[in-house]
Amino acid sequence: MPFKHTTRGEDRLIYLADSGLHAYNIWEPASGDQFARHMDAFADHGVDIYSQLTFAAGALKPGLFVPEHPDFAYWPNRKLQPLIDACVQPLEVMVKRAHERGMKFFCKLRLTDWHRLRNPEESGFIAHHPQFQNPDRKTRRTLDYRHPEVWDYHAGLVEELARRFDIDGITLNFTRGQAYFPKEANVDKAALLTGFMRLIRQVLDDKTSERGRRLELNAIVWPHLQQCANYGVDVATWIGEDLIDHLCPGNTAVSDPNMDHASFSTLCRGSKCRYFPMLQPVLWQSEGLHAIGPEHVRALARSMYEGGADGISVFNWQFFWDIRGGRGPSGVTHGPWSDCRVVSTSEIDFPLALVPLRQARDSQALDREPRKYCFRPMNIRDELSYTPFEDAYRVPIPRTVGARGAYTFRLPEDLATTGGASLAVRLLGLSPLAETGGPMAIGPHDDTSGPEPSWQWPDDFDVDINGITIPSPSIQKAWHRSGRAKHLGRPLAPYLSIWFDLTDPPAQRGRNELGITLTQLAPTDAGEVVIEEIDIAVLPPPTP
Repeated sequence: MPFKHTTRGEDRLIYLADSGLHAYNIWEPASGDQFARHMDAFADHGVDIYSQLTFAAGALKPGLFVPEHPDFAYWPNRKLQPLIDACVQPLEVMVKRAHERGMKFFCKLRLTDWHRLRNPEESGFIAHHPQFQNPDRKTRRTLDYRHPEVWDYHAGLVEELARRFDIDGITLNFTRGQAYFPKEANVDKAALLTGFMRLIRQVLDDKTSERGRRLELNAIVWPHLQQCANYGVDVATWIGEDLIDHLCPGNTAVSDPNMDHASFSTLCRGSKCRYFPMLQPVLWQSEGLHAIGPEHVRALARSMYEGGADGISVFNWQFFWDIRGGRGPSGVTHGPWSDCRVVSTSEIDFPLALVPLRQARDSQALDREPRKYCFRPMNIRDELSYTPFEDAYRVPIPRTVGARGAYTFRLPEDLATTGGASLAVRLLGLSPLAETGGPMAIGPHDDTSGPEPSWQWPDDFDVDINGITIPSPSIQKAWHRSGRAKHLGRPLAPYLSIWFDLTDPPAQRGRNELGITLTQLAPTDAGEVVIEEIDIAVLPPPTP
């Protein structure tokens, strides 16, 4: 049976343009035609709502127009200065072209984060008013929303954008910068942020009455309801009071196939707010980054729609074509992205990188191509609310005969209607295989290069799915004595891979559990065995 879901509204794809398009897609000499062509590319690939970053912590970024506010007498984007001198506002060009192509256009604001403070002229409000900065942040400065001046300042920015430009709405990003209040602040954080949201909603409603159409408000929030609550982001109240029109949760970096979408979509059902979880370019974050491919896009999109999404939002997708030398493998030399492999060395990845988004928009197309679900440790900790949030997705098992570890994963697939599926899992902490030959060794049933005794596995274990044992002859194994190097993905110590065909039963659509029970152990220094990663590949039905 083809995958079906129920969605609300006509919009399916929101593109959240967080970074400066001037760096990636606009070249010198800049022209209005370049901005129009930029919008054409997104319209051509099915984007319904394009939301462009315009302010970051009250600072102008990336400089697509000249604001009226006195904090912005300085124009930071020298590449675009000739356009401004010619009385061309790039933002105006983008809005006009988006509407000509049938797209809605939103302006996006980072509410606290400018990444780093530059000179006061460029950093604007956050630099001019150190008394409004959150004292908990020492490097990446953020704003403290206990101060009504911070509320009023952002309300003024929203009012100007809605008054001067024919935009369709505003996006507020609550995830960049994270901390909206000092940790020890003795205030009702949820009440304060909800008050701020009511103020922004009122500004938009005032403009709505003038235009005759509702100016919408989108909220980018964290991917766990408890994590939202840690910061005072009261999603349920915002939805219940009709303050927001789209809810876009995500951590702004890593795509997580295990995310609990139903907890968010359930809040949206019965309201006017629609659920648009964020599709992000990274599969995992550790010492390096690894990009998702089209097969991952399809899997993640299916997880989102299965969890009740009305559509999908896309964040940080520009990493696929950033050719400034700051993130691509051909030019990375510094910073946390120095091991990043999220773009190719080609300089023509725009607009090619937008093609997979077509399938994310069309849920009915997801069954026609293979999907790959990659369950990984997230390695992201909440350092500002001092409360751990994302599950590491590592399952340690005490190195004791009879001990069992259970790894829970969500699979939004009816495997009986597919062309088959397979599951691979990587295990750390097992005794090394005494192999002969290269860096990887297959087990005794697959190798003929050495005497049988040299290929006996020193450790053994049973594997089950949802409590039903997978027969041992069905399982293949490989020992990776050199581990996994950075250039191949996320670094790993020496590990064992096992893989087998996945069927229904014992697997099922929805929540599943992979069990590993230790049955034989050789002496080793390892204190535990760890279920580290799971991959599930699902094939489309065979060609008739």
